[in-house]
Amino acid sequence: MRILLVIFFGIISYTTLHAQQLISGVINDYTAVTAIFSEDKLNIDSVAVESVDSFSVGDKVLIHQSRGAEIDTATQLIDPSINNAGHYEIVVISDILKPQRIIIFTAAFFNAYDSYESVQLVRIPVYDSATVTGTLTCPPWNGKTGGILALVCNYKIKLEADIDAGGKGFRGGRADYMIFSGQCASVSNDTADYYTNADSSKAGRKGEGIITALFGYTRGMGIAVNGGGGGNGKYAGGYGGGNIGAGGKGGNEMSGCTMSYLSKKPNGGRIARGYFSNDLPFRNLLFFGGGGGCGTQSVSGGATTGGNGGGIVLIVTDTLVSNNKTIRANGQSVTDTAEASGGGGGGGGGIIVIDAPFIEGTVTLNVSGGQGGRITGSPCTGPGGGGGGGLVWLKNKTFYQHILPALNLSGGASGNIALCPSSGATSGENGDTLTGINVPFNGFLFNVVLKNQLICQGDTPEMIPATLPRGGNGIFTYQWQQRTVGGPWMNATGGTANSKDFTFTTSLYDTTYYRRIVQSLNTIDTSSSIIIQVLPAITNNHISAAQVICHGQTPLSLSGTTVSGGNSTYIYTWQSSTSGQLWNDISSSALNYQPGALTDTTYFRRKVNSLRCNSYSDTITITVLPSIINNTYTANAHVCQNTLADTLKGVRPTGGNGQYSYTWQSSTNGSLWNDATGNHDSINYIPPMLSDTTYFRRIVFSGANNCCKDTGTSFTYLWLPEIQQNDISISSSRVCKGTRPLTPINGQIPTGGSKNYNYQWIKSADSIHYDTIVNAHAINYLADTLYTKTYFRRIVHSLVCNDTSAVLALGIYPLPGGILYGNDTAVCSNSPVPLQIKINGQAAPYTIILYDSISVYDTITAPFDSININIHPQTTNIIHSPVYRIYNIRDSRGCYSADTLEKGRKAITVYGYPTAQAGTDGDICDTLCVLPATISFGNGQWSVISAPAGYRFSDSTTYNSLFYPSATDFSIYTFRWTVTNQGCSTSDTLKLRFYKPTASRAQNDFKVFFTTDTIITATPLGKNESGHWSLLSGSGNIASPDSIQTLVTGLTKDTRSIFLWTVTKALCPLMEDSLIIDIYDIFIPGGFSPNGDNLNDYFIIQGLENAQENELIIFNRWGHILYQKNNYDNNWDGKITGGTRLADDTYYYIFRVKGTTEAEKKGFFLIKTQ
Repeated sequence: MRILLVIFFGIISYTTLHAQQLISGVINDYTAVTAIFSEDKLNIDSVAVESVDSFSVGDKVLIHQSRGAEIDTATQLIDPSINNAGHYEIVVISDILKPQRIIIFTAAFFNAYDSYESVQLVRIPVYDSATVTGTLTCPPWNGKTGGILALVCNYKIKLEADIDAGGKGFRGGRADYMIFSGQCASVSNDTADYYTNADSSKAGRKGEGIITALFGYTRGMGIAVNGGGGGNGKYAGGYGGGNIGAGGKGGNEMSGCTMSYLSKKPNGGRIARGYFSNDLPFRNLLFFGGGGGCGTQSVSGGATTGGNGGGIVLIVTDTLVSNNKTIRANGQSVTDTAEASGGGGGGGGGIIVIDAPFIEGTVTLNVSGGQGGRITGSPCTGPGGGGGGGLVWLKNKTFYQHILPALNLSGGASGNIALCPSSGATSGENGDTLTGINVPFNGFLFNVVLKNQLICQGDTPEMIPATLPRGGNGIFTYQWQQRTVGGPWMNATGGTANSKDFTFTTSLYDTTYYRRIVQSLNTIDTSSSIIIQVLPAITNNHISAAQVICHGQTPLSLSGTTVSGGNSTYIYTWQSSTSGQLWNDISSSALNYQPGALTDTTYFRRKVNSLRCNSYSDTITITVLPSIINNTYTANAHVCQNTLADTLKGVRPTGGNGQYSYTWQSSTNGSLWNDATGNHDSINYIPPMLSDTTYFRRIVFSGANNCCKDTGTSFTYLWLPEIQQNDISISSSRVCKGTRPLTPINGQIPTGGSKNYNYQWIKSADSIHYDTIVNAHAINYLADTLYTKTYFRRIVHSLVCNDTSAVLALGIYPLPGGILYGNDTAVCSNSPVPLQIKINGQAAPYTIILYDSISVYDTITAPFDSININIHPQTTNIIHSPVYRIYNIRDSRGCYSADTLEKGRKAITVYGYPTAQAGTDGDICDTLCVLPATISFGNGQWSVISAPAGYRFSDSTTYNSLFYPSATDFSIYTFRWTVTNQGCSTSDTLKLRFYKPTASRAQNDFKVFFTTDTIITATPLGKNESGHWSLLSGSGNIASPDSIQTLVTGLTKDTRSIFLWTVTKALCPLMEDSLIIDIYDIFIPGGFSPNGDNLNDYFIIQGLENAQENELIIFNRWGHILYQKNNYDNNWDGKITGGTRLADDTYYYIFRVKGTTEAEKKGFFLIKTQ
C-alpha cells in the first residue's frame, strides 16, 4: 500500500500542468481606467484605475477602449481615423501602486488609448486546461466596464456548457418618460437625424455605439456609428443597432401621417467592413454590438427600449473541444410589445474571437442581430428595425468545417406584424466571418511549456510540448535551453532545440530543467521551466535456480536478489514465456517466486518497476522433460501348473531425456511390492516357475537424478491347475462300411485349467500318426463316413493348459451285393415285365430297392438269397426307356450296398397311350369350320360316323382340319377322332349341327330431292330368317319395320337419315347393314332482274351444289325452248343464243336431277328489268 501511495503522489506531481480547471459563471475581473500615463514620457507603461483590488503582479490583463469614433452628422460617415475606438491588447502587470491605484505593465502599449472614451482593464485568468461545467458569461456593459469575456488556456478548453455574452454589449436607447407633442414629423418638422437629449419631444433615444462620449446628439434617427437611431415623429420605431452588419430601419409614424421625409431615412447602425482587418491601420479592432434605438411614445408611455448589442468573447487556446455546445455574442431582441408608441430596434451582434489552431467536434457560434420590437397594431405605429449581424474572427480557415453547420450570422428580423404590413421597418443585415486573427499579446508571446516528466536513467524522454505562440508579428523563432540541478542555463542539446516543441534524439541520464525562448520582432519571451527528473537505473536485478524437471512436476522456488536504484520503492512482476519471446505477467509481486507444476520448458524473468524505471532480470530456463510414456510390456497372461510362464517383453519407452534404467517388481496380492527375483534391471524379465497367481510391474527412470519416473501398470500371471477327466466313449464300436456312426463319440466334461474349454478332435488310421479333424471343436464328435478301422482322440485346451485323451477305435462291417437278370423288351404302358434277382450277403433277410434311371421304382423284401418278380412300367409320354437296376440292398445289420457294388440291368421301352380329345359338341352358323380336336403325341385320324352326303375334310389326319358340310341347312354330323402311338391307340367322338348364314342386305345409299317421303328396300330373306328396319339417326317414320320393302315418311329437308336393316337367324350372330339417305330441297326463284345493277342479275337455284348432275330447260309461253343447259351452275343472265336478253315477261322451266338419284321439278318465273 505504501508503494501505491508513492506512485499516486508521483503521478500528481508530474501531471499538474494538465489538471483540468472546472469553470463557470464570471471568471474575469474588471476596472475602469481613469488615466493613461502614456502621455507622460516617464510613465509610458502605466494606468490609473478605479480599483486595484482584483489585480496582482504577473496577471495578464486585456485593455480595451469601447468608444471614441467621430461622425459627420451631415453625411453620417465615420471619421476615417476612427480614433482609438476598438483598440485592445493583452499585457502583463509588473507592479501595482495600490494607494495611487496605479498599475504598471511590463511593456509600453502598442496602441493609443483615451481614458475618457470608456477604457477598461479585464483580468484574464490563465489555465493550463479548463472545463466549462456551467454557463460561462460576463457582466453586461454598464458604460464603464463589462461586456467582455476573455479566456486563455495553454492547452485545452473543453465545453460541457455554453459560453454566453449575448446582449452584454452597447445598451439600447431607453424608453423613459419624454414630453412629446404627439404631432406628425411633417407637421412639427421633426425630421432631423440628430437631436440632443433635451429634444425629447422630437425623437427617441439612439442606441449606444462606438461614437465618442463627447458626442451630444443622443436622439433622432441618425446612427451613432453602430448604435441604432431613435424614431422621429409620431410613434415611429427605433433603428436596429449594428456591427459589421447594418441594423434595419425603424418603422414609420402612426398611420395617417405624411411620410415624405421617410425617403431620407438612413439604415440602422453599422461599422464599415474596412475597419475589421488583420493589417494596419485598423488591425485588431474589437467592438461591442450597437444598441438599438428607441421609438417615440405618447405622454402615457408605451414605447419599448432598444435591444442591447452583443458582447465580446475572446478565447485563446491550443485546442477547443466543443461537445456540440454554443458560444453566443448575439444582439438582444426586443421582447416587449409597444402600445400606441414606437417599437425599439434590435441590438447588433457582437464579436467572437477564437484564436485556436485546433478544434474537436462542431461548435455553434451565434453573433446574430436581435429582433426589433413589435407593436399592437391598433393603431398601426412603427415597429423596431432588426439588429445587424456581428463578426466571427478565427485563427484559420480549417476552423470553418467545425462551425459552418451551426454558424448564425443572420440579421435580426424587424418587428412587423400582419396587421401593419406597410410599416417600413426592415431586418438587419447578416454578419460576417474573418480568419487570420493575431491577438495582440504585448510584452509576452503566450509562451508556455506544458508538462514535467519523470523518467528513468538512460530512457529517452517524451517530446516536450509547448503552446503555439501568439503576439508579435506572428513570425516566431525558438531556442530551447537546459540546465542540470545547480548548473547554468545553456542552449539545449540532444533534440530539436529550434522547433516549437522539443523532441529528444538522445537518452537522458541526469535530472534536467528545460525552457523555451520565443522571439517575435523585439519581443523576447522566456517560458517558465519544466523539470525532467531522472531516477537512477535499477541494478542488481538477478534471479537463480535453473532446473531440469519432469512433465507435471513443481520446480524449486526461484530466488531474486535485492535491487537498488529508482525511488527505492519497487514493484516486482514475475513473467514467464514458453518461447523466450512472448512474455506473460504472473500474478506474483514478491521478491521470490514459487512456480506451480509445469508441463513445458518455461523461461522466467523478473520485472522490477520503480515509478518510471523498469528493469528485467536475466532469463533462467526450467527445462521440462516430457513424461515417460510407452512403459508397456506384454506376455501370455496365464501359466499352467508345472510349466514356465512367458517372458515379459518390455517396449522401449519414450519421454524423459532418452536414457533409461529399469527395476522389475513382483507381488502376490497386487499391493505389497518387492524387487523381483533374478535379473530384474533389464528392459525384459523372465519369471521363475510359479506356484500361484503372481503380479509384476516395471519402473522406468530417466533424467538427472532420475527426476522422471514412471511405474507401469500391473501385469498378472494367472496360475491354472492342470486338466483332468479328459475321457471319451461310444455306444457301438463298429459301423457299416461307407457309413458314419449313428451316435457320436461322447466326451466327459474335463476339470482344471480356467474351467473354460476348447476342444480339438484328431484321428489316425494306424493309431500312431494323427491328423486334425477340421471343424471338430465340440465336446462330443460324430465321425464322418468310414471305410476302414479308425482311431480317435480328443485334445482339451483351457487357456495355456492342454490335455490329450486315450485312444478310441471304430471297426467296419462288410456290405451286401446283388445281380439283376432279364432281357430287354418293348411294351405299352402298364404291361407286366418279369425280373430275377440274386443276392450276395451275410445277414438275411434283405431289403431290395429297384431304380428305373429316374426315381425309386419299388422296394422288395427277400428272405433268401434269390427272388423272381413282375414289374409294370408306366408312362404318359410318347416313349419312356427305363433301365432297371438294383438301387441298394440293405441287410439285417442295416448295412446296404452302394451303386458301385451293384451288377446287372434290364432295359425296357415303354410306349405311352396318347390323349384323344375331339372337342365340344355344338352349333355352327357357317359354310365351313375348323374341327376342334387336340393331340398330345402320336398320329391322328378324323372319320365320320353319321352325316348327310356331300361333306369333305381339308386333311382328315390333322387335328384342326377344315370341314366343309353339305349344302343341307340344319344338318347334324357325328365324328370320331383316333390317335395312335406305336400301336397304342385312343379315340373320342364329336357331334356338330350346321346352319347357313343369311344373304339379305339393305339397298345402296341414295339421295332424295323435292320430297320428304321415299321407299327403302332390302334383298330377300332365307329359311328361318327375319328382318327389321330401324332409324339410327336423322328423321323418318318407317311404315312396316319388319318388311323387306317399306314406305318412309317425315324426312327432313337438308338433312341426312341413316336406317339399319337387322337379320335374325337361329343361333347365328345378328347381321346388320345400314342405309344412308340424303334429303335435299332445291329452291327455284320466282323471278330475277338481269339489268346489270349487280342485284339479282342471275337465275340462282339454291341448293344446286347438291345436284351437280342436272339439266335446266327454259320455255316461253308458246313452248319454245329458249335456254337449255346440262349441269347448270347458276350463271344464266337472261340472255339467249346470240346474246339477246329476254324481254320482261313470264317464262317456264323444267329442272331435272340426274345421276344415281333422279327427280324433276317444273314451274314458271318472271323477268323484270324495270
